Amino acid sequence: MLSAPIPENENQRLEALRSYGILDSDAYACMQPLTKLAADICDCPKSTISLIDKSRVWFYTKVGLGEEAKEVPRDISVCAHILLHQQTMIIPDTLKDDRFSDNPFVLEELSIRFYAGVPLINKDGFVLGTLCVFDHVPGNLSPKQISLLERLRDVVVNRLESSLETQQRYVEDKDKNAIYGSLLNTDILGIVLFNNEGEIIDYNTCFKTMWNIDDELLINNDPTSLKEHFRNQVAIPEEYVNPFEKLSGDITAERINILHMKDGTVIEQHDYPFIKDDKPIARVCLFRDMTDHHILTEKLSYQATHDLLTGLVNRFEFERRLERILSEAGTEKSEHVLCYMDLDNFKQVNDTFGHISGDYLLQEISQLLGRHIRKRDTLARVGGDEFGLLMEHCSINQAKRVAKNLINVLIETEIDIDGKKVNIGISIGMIPIDASCTDKIEVLKKVDAACYTAKRAGRNRFHVASIKLSIP
Repeated sequence: MLSAPIPENENQRLEALRSYGILDSDAYACMQPLTKLAADICDCPKSTISLIDKSRVWFYTKVGLGEEAKEVPRDISVCAHILLHQQTMIIPDTLKDDRFSDNPFVLEELSIRFYAGVPLINKDGFVLGTLCVFDHVPGNLSPKQISLLERLRDVVVNRLESSLETQQRYVEDKDKNAIYGSLLNTDILGIVLFNNEGEIIDYNTCFKTMWNIDDELLINNDPTSLKEHFRNQVAIPEEYVNPFEKLSGDITAERINILHMKDGTVIEQHDYPFIKDDKPIARVCLFRDMTDHHILTEKLSYQATHDLLTGLVNRFEFERRLERILSEAGTEKSEHVLCYMDLDNFKQVNDTFGHISGDYLLQEISQLLGRHIRKRDTLARVGGDEFGLLMEHCSINQAKRVAKNLINVLIETEIDIDGKKVNIGISIGMIPIDASCTDKIEVLKKVDAACYTAKRAGRNRFHVASIKLSIP
């Protein structure tokens, strides 16, 4: 087993890492969703944001690991090897890699067979740790998944830097003006100081603009009116929590909160006490505009769950929704229908007109199918010319009528490709889902076989699979 390397700039790197003040602390507010998104993007059950300390690799956030998993020894950590590479590291099968084939985390504890990690490199060029995903079976990532993981890493680093900037701006000083004089002039953070009664002591222009504060409200400086104004600016008033509320009576507590404003912006609220002579004499509130980060995160989330060509739900998200339906069917005694659809003669069109025209045809058919199903149902692209349809709370007879309609619509529709009219048919496999259906893999096998039966029987037709599933 090859031990993780020690870089030449190790002392400086450790100093940089510890300057963030996050080792052994609770995760920064928005990091956990990013960790979950990394796992979803890469279709892996486990992911972490790991920080590489002197003798350990500490899990800042984690997905798929138990509560007891907090850190691992650095010398046998897979993540620590990224210090040498300082770039994206992908290990399709650790058992076939001499560095890790006899690693205990490969053979025993975590059973890591597939690993992909991107380094968290701060603005000074130091590797703080990794954003990584891993699985107990061999695997790999597509170029698109790698690109999304690296872009997600950039969001993580930006949020770490934002946290550091916030901490560095507040150092102990005897005179309040010495601490906040220059800071209040910033146009990046909205800053306000409250006294222990909830009155405003000081603020900057950015805060005033961000919260649409008028002069009369500031002159009156009434805590009740201020609180009401703040709540009225938030799209969901319950999101705004007064700095002095819900702190379990501990005025020294610190909190980070995400606010969705009525004007569409997303703001991060960070409030904590200003301590003097061991007593809290004021409360500091920072407000940072996180709209761009929020939009990027939502975009990444959309890309992780949707097919980029057609805009339909992708296979990963489709199967996730199917799992939910299978679970509900067992508890609610509800009835649903799963369809698997394969276009007829699509390969011939692709070969005749080329892949660009084939992509155009897939987009047109996706829109056509989407117009003839219920809004509540899920239409997905699950393969090259294969589609999935999940009809919730739908009887098999209703689903048959939908299937007949889709077949007829495609038969009757001519799509123009390079001046020529093209007809595409469709074969549909169907399976009713009720309380007897519990195994996702078995259900998918059945509906796939039903689709093949419909195609083999002459195409442009549907076939209903038997609901009797084999016991796994």
